[in-house]
Amino acid sequence: MGGGTDTMNHIEGPTLGQVFADSSLWDDVYTNLTDGSILRATLSNVEILENSYLGTTAYTLDSLVIISNQYSDEFIDSFTDSQIKSKLDANFPNKFDVALPTLDANVLCMMQDYKVQTYADELKTALGL
Repeated sequence: MGGGTDTMNHIEGPTLGQVFADSSLWDDVYTNLTDGSILRATLSNVEILENSYLGTTAYTLDSLVIISNQYSDEFIDSFTDSQIKSKLDANFPNKFDVALPTLDANVLCMMQDYKVQTYADELKTALGL
């Protein structure tokens, strides 16, 4: 795991939580996932390690698409109602402690649909559709 992994996202630690053989992928993946204009990382031929703690066996994953919940001005600016942006909590979308306010929860659901629609071609390719 990369140095950017925090304990809230990865409580098992780097030894128990590692499933990807090539840890050098981390920096590019992290950069893509935290860039609000990219919001995804796509990998091909990913070697997966055996990990008894997480219950994985060793194999090669043909395609992996990771879609993040990072803030995206492009998404938020796509709303025609300007009040949405001004009324979202400052913690939107991924800095809430336990629960989200109603507006933020609904916009987060809409954000997931937005990403699936926006990256539909990439997802179809990754899924062999």
